[in-house]
Amino acid sequence: MLGLRPAPRVAAATGTTLPEHERPVVFIGPYEHHSYEIPWRESLADVVVVPVETDPAGAVLTD
Repeated sequence: MLGLRPAPRVAAATGTTLPEHERPVVFIGPYEHHSYEIPWRESLADVVVVPVETDPAGAVLTD
């Protein structure tokens, strides 16, 4: 739909990739369900996982 995932046969035959500067970036939080994350990981997008911030005692920061 967005053109971020080439058809498998086309990708295999052409080595389809996007130049790094043209790839969309998708930010995924630590609480995303894996079913939401998988399609992005299989696309041409760069996936960045945003970690949970904690204080020195290990408590999750909510601010």
